[in-house]
Amino acid sequence: MEPDRRGATGGRVCEGGASRRPKGCTCLEAREARGAAKEDARPLEADREARTHPAGEMMAVRYHIPGHLRPSTGGQSVIQLEASPPTVGEALALLWALYPGVRDKVMTERDEVRPHVNVFVGKESIRYTGGLGTPIADGSEISIAPAVSGG
Repeated sequence: MEPDRRGATGGRVCEGGASRRPKGCTCLEAREARGAAKEDARPLEADREARTHPAGEMMAVRYHIPGHLRPSTGGQSVIQLEASPPTVGEALALLWALYPGVRDKVMTERDEVRPHVNVFVGKESIRYTGGLGTPIADGSEISIAPAVSGG
């Protein structure tokens, strides 16, 4: 996003993508969006205080919902929750609490992601980054997608 873009409420949109961050925001997402070196990035910490924006507000997690699951979410394709769970598993648990019908279509009875479902954090599949224990950063986007196969 461009740094001078305005959000729907007229508030400044942070370069990292979240709206209503103060001008000159120095949060991790803003620095990464500006191309700051990885050495400059503040290490992510799991405690709630460290996962709060410098202005004191919790960061949002966005969920992208595929078409076949939208009837279970009231037709919503994107769900945003003002929370900062440290792992994908905890982030999904928040989603299940609001939309319990989605859980059974994504998870098995053994609390594993179904083989025909993919879950991504950003562009990375959690199958290769630690499964449900994959750590997530503030403002992460989690996408649930059906697996594509065939011949």
